[in-house]
Amino acid sequence: MSASKENQTECKLTSVKVSPGSKKTEVIVLGDGSLKVQLKSQPKKGKANKELISVISIFLDLPESSLKIIRGATKRHKIIEIVTK
Repeated sequence: MSASKENQTECKLTSVKVSPGSKKTEVIVLGDGSLKVQLKSQPKKGKANKELISVISIFLDLPESSLKIIRGATKRHKIIEIVTK
């Protein structure tokens, strides 16, 4: 039996530069495929990270549960893991 492609998951790592405390929330795709995300939230008590996951999930039309910050949780440069089916 061979596995169908419908059951396979794909994992992608994406580099994200975050600008917390911005006047507006915006996602910009850079030429190298990385993202620049401006957030209204301040980087305190994980608020900016929560908003980041929410904004990217809406931008990519994916559930928040398929996104995870795997590097840079306390930094402006982050690596996000995106898991899709």
